[in-house]
Amino acid sequence: MKLNRARRLIDAVDHAIVVLLGKRASLVRHAFAAKANEPRIDPAREAAMMRARRNWAKEGGLDPEKIESVFGAILLATRPPTT
Repeated sequence: MKLNRARRLIDAVDHAIVVLLGKRASLVRHAFAAKANEPRIDPAREAAMMRARRNWAKEGGLDPEKIESVFGAILLATRPPTT
């Protein structure tokens, strides 16, 4: 594969990731709205999510610690303001 083609494909994947992050943010807003009288942040749920993502990383041949870092950033980036 030539460099320019590889770069175009990387850009396409990155664009798809951004689109999916927008969808994730919308779903998180719905989840927050459904938690009318509950705490919006659920540390136990987030810990379980991270364990799952670390396992997915291992299955995919990726570094689980790096993927956990990525998903930590995703959680922050897609979480609506808590005010």
